[in-house]
Amino acid sequence: MKLYCVIVGVEIDFSVEIDEGKTLDELKVAIKANNPVVKCDARWLRLFLAKRNTTEEEKGGDDGVWLTHLEAHRDGIYTRDYKYLEYDASLRAVGLASGQLGEVDDADRAAGLGPIHVLVVVPEEAPAPLSGELDVRDNLDRLEVPFATRDLNYLLDYDTAKYSSLRSTALSYAEAARILAAARSAIKSATQRAIEIREGVLLDGPLNLPQGQTKSNFYYAYSRFGGILAAKVYGEMHSEAFQREVDVNRALGSHPNIVQFLNSFSVENSTGEQRHIIVMPFFARSAADLLVQHSPVEVRALTTIARDCVSALCHIHAKKYCFADLKPANIMLHCGEQGGATLIDFGGAVALSHPIVECTDQFCLDLAESRASELLDWTCLGTTLAKLAGIDIARFHSRAELVKFLNDKHNRLGKCVRQLILSCLVKPSGSRIEAAVAPLLGSICKVCQCKFNVFKRCHQCPKCGCLVCGPHCRSKLRLPLYLKPVRVCDECFKSSSSG
Repeated sequence: MKLYCVIVGVEIDFSVEIDEGKTLDELKVAIKANNPVVKCDARWLRLFLAKRNTTEEEKGGDDGVWLTHLEAHRDGIYTRDYKYLEYDASLRAVGLASGQLGEVDDADRAAGLGPIHVLVVVPEEAPAPLSGELDVRDNLDRLEVPFATRDLNYLLDYDTAKYSSLRSTALSYAEAARILAAARSAIKSATQRAIEIREGVLLDGPLNLPQGQTKSNFYYAYSRFGGILAAKVYGEMHSEAFQREVDVNRALGSHPNIVQFLNSFSVENSTGEQRHIIVMPFFARSAADLLVQHSPVEVRALTTIARDCVSALCHIHAKKYCFADLKPANIMLHCGEQGGATLIDFGGAVALSHPIVECTDQFCLDLAESRASELLDWTCLGTTLAKLAGIDIARFHSRAELVKFLNDKHNRLGKCVRQLILSCLVKPSGSRIEAAVAPLLGSICKVCQCKFNVFKRCHQCPKCGCLVCGPHCRSKLRLPLYLKPVRVCDECFKSSSSG
């Protein structure tokens, strides 16, 4: 296919023949090969998609209008109006594919109405290395210092002295890391300022949450009205995932066990980078945190999580959606172990029967490649509860394998917990799983995790020893007859009845 390009500043236009399956880096090489005026290394060229939209949030979107040759030469070009193609990707992925290029006939092209597809910015300062200097990337690779093109572009635009110092063969690892860290910090500050000015939300440090994907990150956020919030931040390349999550959350409406987004917006910082932000309530910890602290988790906590997840999933299914990525990291706890649970992270949620866009294979078992379904959600709930109950689910690759293990009477799970997990894996339905949760909602002995009954004579449990039930659990003596009935577990009740 043929792409039409313009070098910004000198308005030199030209065309490049390239296959749509090639990448942006390969396009840069082709641009340099076709233009003797480009003296710098092809890697330093900055490319912008020459498509305009009416709003900032839609910049570079599919419905935009291509810049024309006539407009470029008559009105000049300002790159802030166009989407910066920062990360290497296929041309097709960034909207440069045949059939999307706004082709016109010869008459319109002769009149200057033909489209321009790519704007090219050639760095003003990219001097050739002197003696004792190396190319910046080669030098950083030599020192094994991790870096991002974004950080180098920032230094090239705003601090050429620091950029030049990265060429020196005398550069140390520590100094290079310090320079790049300062650049990252400046970019982060620019993003924070842009968000605070526009939306009144101040982003702070990252939240230490277990994440199964890299499209987004969670940060602490502070409202101008006070209070701690959480912000989920998507990078520039993941606007589609951001918009899908916002749309799904809006379609689901209000539910006590589904996180409610407080705000969502896109913002561009002073370096031209776009970020997509979702602001939501802050939760102190997740079910994954609970599992790290104590595995298996207490039955009372597991029961609460199961009850609230079933309620949330039934609501999601009633709205014809599939959550698709249920796992401990996506279940946030309200107030400690028994304060309720809320589902977050709808980045993988899609309409029922649609292709899955995101899931965690370990929890999906043999449904990882299927389409979105209620069965997928119930399976993920079953494996999540199994994980919380102390089962190493990495050993299993299918539902049948896990069901076989659960039906083995030699495993250490309590009967009610085992039946609860099985109800999620064998002919699952909301009503069936709710019925399996019900027996666990009563009082449970914290030691042996058996259900309580009321009995007034015996409190010593043969299953877990003397530390069992009621206010007299530390005594091995039988209770005085005049005491009121106290709660004892099933094992105590059976032992007393048989005695």
